[in-house]
Amino acid sequence: MSPNLFPLLQCLVVDDQPSSCRVVSQYISRTDGLQFSSSVSDGMQAFDYLQTHPEIHLVFLDVEMPEMSGFDLLAALEQENHAPLPLVILTTGHAKYATQGYDFDRVVGFLQKLVNYQDFLRMVQKARRAILQYSNDTIVATSHLPSQNTPSQNDDYLLLRKERDMLAKAFQMFGK
Repeated sequence: MSPNLFPLLQCLVVDDQPSSCRVVSQYISRTDGLQFSSSVSDGMQAFDYLQTHPEIHLVFLDVEMPEMSGFDLLAALEQENHAPLPLVILTTGHAKYATQGYDFDRVVGFLQKLVNYQDFLRMVQKARRAILQYSNDTIVATSHLPSQNTPSQNDDYLLLRKERDMLAKAFQMFGK
């Protein structure tokens, strides 16, 4: 699928190793349809960043980090009841973490360090397909909801409607 069918995906890199962070950031910058937003070096910083930057669509997340591991971050995000996005691609030097990552709904893939560009592109395509599926599901699920906001609608519903409308507009602009 062409990256032009998708809105620009904002990416966050979370890794305590500067060289790994630099490689993934460079891959993001040279890939159409992705935009590097920021990098942080541990899970606590990532949690704080995601709280104040809801525009992030995709997180490249190292598992073993000081302060808060990648898995601890995922658990904290689920506990906070974050919207289904951002999606996560795990990056780690230990293949043993790959299966553990799939315990979390938002994890779409796994990249083993040293990350190569072909594997990176394959995981990005997988994330794009997941985002497309999510947007289609959201459009169908919310098409039967009342169009006016009522006091009983919570913030998550409003966020999903805004995201759905943005994605629907992007797909309409690109002939989808």
